[in-house]
Amino acid sequence: MSGTAITDAESAAAQRDPDDAWRAGDDGDGDGEAGCVVDGASAAGYQPLWVRLACIGLDFLTQTYDQIRIVPEIVLFEQFVCRSYHAGAGDADGGLGSLPPGMIPHELCKNPDVQYQLARLRSWKALFDGIAVLVTAIPMGILADRVGRKKVIASSVLGPILQLCWILLVCMGGLQKRGMNMIWAGSAFLLMGNLSSANATIYAMAADSCPPAQRSRYFYYLYSTFLVCELFAPALASITIERNLLIPFGVGLASLLACFPILHVMPETHRVDACESPMATSHSRPSSSSSDKDQGEARETDRLLGPPTTDPAEELDARPRRSLLSVVRNRNILLALFVLFIGALRQGTVSVLLQYAAVRFGWPTSRTAMLVSVIAASNIVLFLVVLPQAVAFLTSRWHVMPQLIDYNVVSASLVILAVGATFMGLASSMHWLICATLLFATGYGTRVAVLSLITSWTDEDTRASTFGIAQIVEGVGRMAGDPILLRIFARSMRMDGILQGLPFYLAAVGFGLAAVAWRFVRLR
Repeated sequence: MSGTAITDAESAAAQRDPDDAWRAGDDGDGDGEAGCVVDGASAAGYQPLWVRLACIGLDFLTQTYDQIRIVPEIVLFEQFVCRSYHAGAGDADGGLGSLPPGMIPHELCKNPDVQYQLARLRSWKALFDGIAVLVTAIPMGILADRVGRKKVIASSVLGPILQLCWILLVCMGGLQKRGMNMIWAGSAFLLMGNLSSANATIYAMAADSCPPAQRSRYFYYLYSTFLVCELFAPALASITIERNLLIPFGVGLASLLACFPILHVMPETHRVDACESPMATSHSRPSSSSSDKDQGEARETDRLLGPPTTDPAEELDARPRRSLLSVVRNRNILLALFVLFIGALRQGTVSVLLQYAAVRFGWPTSRTAMLVSVIAASNIVLFLVVLPQAVAFLTSRWHVMPQLIDYNVVSASLVILAVGATFMGLASSMHWLICATLLFATGYGTRVAVLSLITSWTDEDTRASTFGIAQIVEGVGRMAGDPILLRIFARSMRMDGILQGLPFYLAAVGFGLAAVAWRFVRLR
């Protein structure tokens, strides 16, 4: 490990003897510090099975809302714009003003002017939502490190709930006549928290709860919830939206509300500094070498979701606390952030792919959406079966360090993304394009493995803040990458043959550069 790399030790727990923690909890009548220390495992930050499952449940509920609202929100906004357009045009547009309140027939909303206004409404809303996400990313991460994970997640869930209620009130209530500005104003609710900050904090809570040797596999399972939601939530929305537009919104709202009772029963995985007494922190055990710690983590081969078989406090390395500034100056962290920035090109590549398949190979847009399902289905197999089992086998049979596994997963994934993107541009038929897309999808292990490594390079007091920075970097990468690839795609459509795949070649170059940069990461 590099001398500047931040270890995975939970610094507060590592700086005191476990016996002192037990004595602090049993001393006197149980007041004072007793409420801060429950048992050895809790003091070290490792949690039992149900807490880790609860983290997966929280992520599943938030992702369900995020996926199920996409199509209904488009329909809701289309109805809003269409009604406003025809109301302004008066009876000259077919006498729509005489129609009773309710769903406007879709054919009346396909007017180019209506669709232009719909695109304008959605684009500006996406911009304001994105600004709110970027503005709150670091503050929410700092709050999660200072006041605890649960409060930040609760606030981050409350923001989208209030925004949804506001949008429904504007589009279906008495505020409809005020125009699009009222919808855009709903982005202000995301300043108190949003699903991006909730997701980052859930990952921080998951990292707190899981022993280091199990963390990679746990993150793969956690990320799989997004893939499962990506498969079933849009389909559920499509089925229910035909009956009533409010049904999918109701399902999404219920999913977010269900997060609060789960948060209520979950323990706080992050111990706030105020809970530590000077007496408890005055004793520190000798530091072990980084290599000894890594070997100890590699020998930990107990089941992922089972309780740890050894005292986690014995595995922690006593290290001085690092500030957030010192963390982001670390070379490994900077390279990880660069990889996350380039990795955001995945979304832009898929966005181009849908239109590219329709333009070059003449597929209808409805069929090109199948490519997204292909990517999601292959990723479910990758993250639920292939990667977790590979990690379990390597750690249990060959005693390979988890960090080394994550490092190689990132390296291989970046190469696969580069090769897959190149083949997507070179594909001469839809058959070969689907094959190239499947290859491209197998490189999606980059993000989860990078986040797993970031947890091993940061301590508990800076982890959520670092995740917040990673969230900003990914957001900026998406905001920059998507328009660039789409603009290049628009120009490449005037070319012939394989030159039409120019945006895929650019993405491949980006992934290749990230793969080269990743070679400079130091694990020892």
